[in-house]
Amino acid sequence: MWQECGSKRRFTRYRANLLLTVSVLRHSRYICTEASCCDIGEGGLTLITSEPLCAGEGVQLSLALPTCALSLRAIVRNRSGLRYGVEFLRLLPGYRESILTFCRKLRYETAQELELEN
Repeated sequence: MWQECGSKRRFTRYRANLLLTVSVLRHSRYICTEASCCDIGEGGLTLITSEPLCAGEGVQLSLALPTCALSLRAIVRNRSGLRYGVEFLRLLPGYRESILTFCRKLRYETAQELELEN
């Protein structure tokens, strides 16, 4: 399990390594770019992309979890260099459950790794 110290997050984030597509509407056309996800939780994720995004900007995320493909609306909340924190918007119940199942799997794998280290 991983979460930033002093974090104000409502939901725990878990380290993940996923590829995703980010789409953003600019000047009446969609710009699509590839990104990588370095952590995910029930409420959002952190992505890394070279495409500049602005805090408050709405984006569409397409990503594949081991059990299903998701297309999610999100809003950019913060930026640090090429890293962006995004919050999911209006998750469908099935999508929320898929993300929670994936996070439980990540939590279990992290616990197993920690046991092996000790």
